[in-house]
Amino acid sequence: MAVARDWESWLQTAARPASATEEAKRDRTERRIREAIRASSEIPSSVRVYVKGSYKTNTNVRQDADVDVCVEWTDFAYVDTVGRAAGMAPRS
Repeated sequence: MAVARDWESWLQTAARPASATEEAKRDRTERRIREAIRASSEIPSSVRVYVKGSYKTNTNVRQDADVDVCVEWTDFAYVDTVGRAAGMAPRS
């Protein structure tokens, strides 16, 4: 049999900012992603890494929240493949 949850109490606790331990975990996750990007020869250096979502807006559910880390490529690429794909040609 499931025990009833005191939702009011839980929501008051969940609405608080992340604890120092939770912040440290988030910082560690973000740092590891940056280190992996720097160590890779296949990922361009023109990326920005930052936290977004519930942690950024301080609406995370304590201890149950995931961390949304964005890796944003800040450069651009121009790809010209018109007519180069096998069996394909530009439309008239």
